[in-house]
Amino acid sequence: MAENMKPEVFGGLSYEEQNKAISEYMVSADIVKTERSCGDGRRAHNGTVFIKNFGGSLGAATVYFVSKWRQGEEVSYKDAVNEALDVLAKKFDLGGHRDDHSHGHETSSGCGYADNRTAIVNRIANTEGFDAVINSVFKDAINDNNRDLWNGVLNAYKAIAKAQGGAAFTPTGEQLISTLEEKDSSILMLEGAHEEYAIVFNDASGYTLDTNKLVEDGGSAFCVDIWDAMAQSDFLGIDSEEARLIYMAEWVATALVLVVDKGKDLPPIFFVPADFHR
Repeated sequence: MAENMKPEVFGGLSYEEQNKAISEYMVSADIVKTERSCGDGRRAHNGTVFIKNFGGSLGAATVYFVSKWRQGEEVSYKDAVNEALDVLAKKFDLGGHRDDHSHGHETSSGCGYADNRTAIVNRIANTEGFDAVINSVFKDAINDNNRDLWNGVLNAYKAIAKAQGGAAFTPTGEQLISTLEEKDSSILMLEGAHEEYAIVFNDASGYTLDTNKLVEDGGSAFCVDIWDAMAQSDFLGIDSEEARLIYMAEWVATALVLVVDKGKDLPPIFFVPADFHR
């Protein structure tokens, strides 16, 4: 198994073989007991297994923020994040991360999701045909049945893009991670450079990708635990279809901003189905 995860070997496997190899690194995760952090593929300094979403707890807080704007409530990202995190803390362990080479920077936290909030919003708001981009990753995610809802979400992003700017509206990444720390969150320190060669979207409740073991075996992959992300937005009282659309927009835009816009090819994407079990 370990030999297959080295980049030079993994890249030579078929998609089906790659998918099977990645699935061997899915491990049990408890929605209450397991820590949360980002979908970053790097190793945690303490070797802990953690549930993943881009931005950690900021992911669900962002869905809360965009939903507010779709409903006409023009709250700042800063205020929405604070409010959402306070609600989430009643049920969930809050989490995020820093990294071992950005720690102590004045504005950069080491979390690409937190550090690039305005760029991610702009990518969604200003990319022509962004619905087609989402559908190229999540097949038929936006369709005739939810087109009106999607248009409302997209219009919210366009309005946010015009309003954002300055720390009073969108805090820096450092400020966002500091906010998590102030709320007694689990902030992991991730080690090394980004070497992810895959993206995993996991719908299997009670599982996550063991990125620490994967890195030890020579591999690296981004991961989002969809089941946990949806549990958090449900707890925030957000309609599940609206939350899923916002999440998908955020996940795709984050990959574009942090990978494609930096001149790299988007890595292969793998999906762990809801009925997966070990």
